[in-house]
Amino acid sequence: MYKTLSERNIKNLVQFVDNSPGADNCFIRLYSLGGAIKEVPSNSSAYYYRKSEYIIGITADFKKDDDSDIYKEWVAEVLQYVNPLTNGTYVNFPYAELKHYGNAYYGKNYPLLRVIKTIYDPCNIFKFRQSIKPLII
Repeated sequence: MYKTLSERNIKNLVQFVDNSPGADNCFIRLYSLGGAIKEVPSNSSAYYYRKSEYIIGITADFKKDDDSDIYKEWVAEVLQYVNPLTNGTYVNFPYAELKHYGNAYYGKNYPLLRVIKTIYDPCNIFKFRQSIKPLII
């Protein structure tokens, strides 16, 4: 997040937690950034969002037997609220439903990362659902 949350934004986030399906297992966490992170240029590594003031993590932990749809809907609802307040998504907080995840996770660095992936892993051996895709497979 590049801008400070307003008092209204914070109250809304607290309300999301208060109205969550699981008081002990639904969380919205803010992590402050700065210092050495900001000293490195955004285009010098995969981590693009070096000028962010903080990152936000949205999690819902549930057991296999729980009604997972309720928790997934809550995460989607919170994410829908947060998206206009931020720019991009932190790759270490993966979200399976994220469309255009490459640009969301890596910002303007994604095209170059695809070139690097093509050079070092053209057959896409090292992959997972949201991995960087090579340019040619």
